[in-house]
Amino acid sequence: MICAAQILQAQWQRGKAPERSRFQRLGAAGPPTHEARLLADSLAQGLGCGVCQQLMKSLWEDLARPTATNLREVISKGCPFLVKKHLLRQGWAASSGALCEGAGRRAADGEAWCFLQDTLSESVEHPELAEHYDPAKDSLMLACEDTISYHMERVIFYLTQPGLLHEAQVRNEALMRNVCVEAACCE
Repeated sequence: MICAAQILQAQWQRGKAPERSRFQRLGAAGPPTHEARLLADSLAQGLGCGVCQQLMKSLWEDLARPTATNLREVISKGCPFLVKKHLLRQGWAASSGALCEGAGRRAADGEAWCFLQDTLSESVEHPELAEHYDPAKDSLMLACEDTISYHMERVIFYLTQPGLLHEAQVRNEALMRNVCVEAACCE
């Protein structure tokens, strides 16, 4: 008799797990399970605005000129690429426990989770770890897909409206908050 763990492992190895399109390797948590997928979905919903804002802030700071073409080119690289480059390899992560200091959003596992940056994390020191599947990492990809990717044209329009000249390569937290709430529909 084949057990559920063997089926999940086989799905991953054959490339049938949807997470396989976002990650090259399995992490310590093993293959995605039903519970892991519920956790990733609930984290993406709870932390989505923070993920959207930080990702847009990082993209904006890297952008030479805020044109529709430039924005579309960058966002079209896809959430796996963007999240790995601009979040995971920079130490951003969905975290739970003591790191959240009692704050955060409750997720499917009943724990409070928060979105934090730790520039001393293993992901910064070992960038290849961004390729290892983990439900918390997957939640960042899902949050990006649900906001920036899904609403890409609205985001681009919002940031390139005539008369609203926003200087690229300049930090603008209010603009990023507004684009995520109003255009990327993160709330």
